[in-house]
Amino acid sequence: YATYTKENPQTGEIYSGRTSGYGDIEDIIEKRDSNHHMSAKGFERARPDMASTNKSAIRGREQMLIEKYGGAKSMGGTSGNAINGIGPLNLNKSMYINNALNEFGNI
Repeated sequence: YATYTKENPQTGEIYSGRTSGYGDIEDIIEKRDSNHHMSAKGFERARPDMASTNKSAIRGREQMLIEKYGGAKSMGGTSGNAINGIGPLNLNKSMYINNALNEFGNI
């Protein structure tokens, strides 16, 4: 599992995402980026962030990145993400965030 970011140089927006696969983080991210829906919207090549075998830590990390870069548009934010990686009513949200904090630390 891995997280990544994509930047739109024209708008300054940062899109954050997560993916999974086999191989090193660069291979996993490159495969995901090869047909990424945000590339057509002017977002540049994906940059690897973190990798882990802990799926819930990666899910928490993605949400932390979305919030770091301005929050989801659906919540009035300014990041490149239309929606949160973890919905605000998801009962497991704190567990995902705590797993990310334990594995990677704060952003």
